[in-house]
Amino acid sequence: CLRCYAIVLVVLLILAAILRVATGGLPHLLSEHIMTQGPGAVRTTQTLPDGTKVIRVVNAGKHESVELRVAPDGNTTQIIHDPSSRSSRSSQEHDTNLNFGIFGVSEHQNLGGDTTILKIGTLPLELLFAISLFGAMIVATVLAGALTKENEGHLELAWTKPVSRETYALVLMGVDIAGILAAIVLGIVYQLIETSFWLVPHIKLTSNTAELVGFAILLPIAWYVLLTACAASLKRMLGMVSGMAWPLAAFLLIFATINFGNAPAATALNLAFRTVDTINPLAYFAQIFSQGRVTLVPPGLASGIIALAVITIVSTAAAVLQWRRVEA
Repeated sequence: CLRCYAIVLVVLLILAAILRVATGGLPHLLSEHIMTQGPGAVRTTQTLPDGTKVIRVVNAGKHESVELRVAPDGNTTQIIHDPSSRSSRSSQEHDTNLNFGIFGVSEHQNLGGDTTILKIGTLPLELLFAISLFGAMIVATVLAGALTKENEGHLELAWTKPVSRETYALVLMGVDIAGILAAIVLGIVYQLIETSFWLVPHIKLTSNTAELVGFAILLPIAWYVLLTACAASLKRMLGMVSGMAWPLAAFLLIFATINFGNAPAATALNLAFRTVDTINPLAYFAQIFSQGRVTLVPPGLASGIIALAVITIVSTAAAVLQWRRVEA
């Protein structure tokens, strides 16, 4: 599973590299921009009181200019003025604004030419973990059920090992959890390499970095252990358990968000869905972004981390206790 995931990431990197070569990428910051090449280009450098470094390249002959601002925190702004197309421009002004993640592009067109502002923000470390989370959740789903796989004709051999059943079960699960952590690392490495195709990534830490990283690590582990516990005593139907997990989790999440009314029966129904949804790891992911309460646990990073840790510990114990009672 982990090998397949790595292969998919390598293929995506190859496609990204092809796209980078085909499009030429983002305009290179300042010095290599085509408008500032040739005679007449004058470069000046200035450092503002707040530490922002400002580099300007002006070509007086062509009335072209590029200004690069690099803030102390790594945020970069590039302003390009190009009057080359003003002769064919109508008298109407036109503004375009696009934002995607850490990138932002705005363009102002008028009779004076085009002014393009390219903003590149810093890359929060927690964003890398959050994006890697999707791949890690898929890997966790595929790896879940290590104990169930042992139940399919391998119990006699497993129980001849010179370790207790509990230790053997914990080692099996530990190996899978290491694979999940490896999937997170692979996802982060993939993002850094792909981002470097277009620009040099600047990583930043925020006040919530530690909590968000902890949450991103715990979520796929809690999901894996919960699925493993649900199938630990089974000898078959592992595929059905893993396949039904996502639809069931989504079903619980959706119905836990519905307000059925204020009648006693409706209130009891709301409470029932929230109670069951409390053991749903995906519910805590939803609570962080929506700030809505879909479990018995209040929304918040700290409470979500504690809840995921409890789910992980309880599910691990349940999986081991179930598996030790399975008969060959």
